[in-house]
Parts: sequence; structure tokens; C-alpha cells
Amino acid sequence: MPLKLILGAMPSEIISTESELTGVERGAHASYPYLRGRLGKRRVLVAVTGVGIR
Repeated sequence: MPLKLILGAMPSEIISTESELTGVERGAHASYPYLRGRLGKRRVLVAVTGVGIR
């Protein structure tokens, strides 16, 4: 099953998604933190872009 990408501009936009993830792995790419896990049967990667934070 392909990996789905879920992006939020600010951390508050991904809080509810983050709480639903199972099998969570944390990581970072080019200083951008992300979470990888499952939402139900779907494999997902959840990240924050930072747009609107500064």
C-alpha cells in the first residue's frame, strides 16, 4: 500500500491526526520533523510545513 502524505501548515493543524496514529516512528528530513505510522490500514507520513508560524 502506498505511503500517504498529510501536511499541516502549523502544529495545531495536525494534533488530531497525530493522536490517531498507531505504530508511530519519529524522524526528520532536512531539519523538518515528521511522524510516520498508520491511520487504520493506511500508511501515512505527517509533517508540518511551518507556513504561517513566523
